[in-house]
Amino acid sequence: MGPNKLLVLLLCGILLLLSGQKSWGQEMPSRRNFVQVGYGALSLQEMATRIGNSFTLFYPVQHRVHQVIGPVQVSYHRALSERVSLGAVASYTSIHSVTEELSQDQGGQTQTTKVGEDRPSYYTIMPTVQYHWVRSDVVKLYSGISLGLLVAQRDRRPEQSDEDQRRFISIPFGQLTVCGVRVGRKVGGYLEGGLGAHGLLTGGVFFCY
Repeated sequence: MGPNKLLVLLLCGILLLLSGQKSWGQEMPSRRNFVQVGYGALSLQEMATRIGNSFTLFYPVQHRVHQVIGPVQVSYHRALSERVSLGAVASYTSIHSVTEELSQDQGGQTQTTKVGEDRPSYYTIMPTVQYHWVRSDVVKLYSGISLGLLVAQRDRRPEQSDEDQRRFISIPFGQLTVCGVRVGRKVGGYLEGGLGAHGLLTGGVFFCY
């Protein structure tokens, strides 16, 4: 099944859930809509890049991560019942890696020469479902799962070239939120621990209405 077909099926699932939301339960929260803005650390794409770079440490040419931005995330959730909420999350991650050539001068000192750069950017859009274990007015404890698409844009520039070598790939991807907590009423903060495209640890602010 291709990524496009998978995305169509996920969107159809969202529509079916929204059309039958009254059957999820009779009790509905007074504030049903949540908007979150957050920042993550140690996403799978970052860890894969760092692990891949580590295999070059003992070779004449090595790669190292120079800068990481993100994942920066924006998400929306709507409560379907007291326990279940449905929504979508989008994120952006940028990883800047440098390729260096190692050599030794006449005095035996190791010299490094930059021979290229790699600047992949990762974009995700994912439907997401959350289940609330605890839902009080101030504190909410939940778990969740997101499944959707990850689009990677890779810009690689050899040192001798002035033009980027650009290519795009898209693959099915996801995020498993093992445990998340929101603290606040209309405005507050949240913290999530999980694994996937959005990082091992994610935190930020939310607004509900």
